[in-house]
Amino acid sequence: MTTIEKALEEFLSEQKRLLKPRPYDEYEEVVSFFKWYLHGFAYVYLSEEDGKYYDELCDKKGYCEIFGTEYIRSTGMRFFLGDFITRKGPCSKTFMKTVGRVMPELINWLHEKGYTEDEESNKINVFIKEFKDDL
Repeated sequence: MTTIEKALEEFLSEQKRLLKPRPYDEYEEVVSFFKWYLHGFAYVYLSEEDGKYYDELCDKKGYCEIFGTEYIRSTGMRFFLGDFITRKGPCSKTFMKTVGRVMPELINWLHEKGYTEDEESNKINVFIKEFKDDL
């Protein structure tokens, strides 16, 4: 199992090699907000069994260190894009556009690497498209 933390580190490492410093910093900022969301809110979408597992470990590890990439789900992505990022992120149209650019790349990268299933990846991309359309 590849944890969410390791996958996000791998994604950023690849982007650092491909991008100039300023765009990379934007990617890093969006991924940082995504991790903040996952650590603070994604647990509410866990099953009862997974919730108990999380409760046992959450004092020692964060969500991204506990769970694998299969726990990046469309249900949580809707909240991340529709509520969290607009309330907790910098209130600028530029940042929102950056989120709309980075998140599909992240989700597609996760899918290409085999970290997310086809159906879940497709659902997440629909939410991202809706988010971008609302900008």
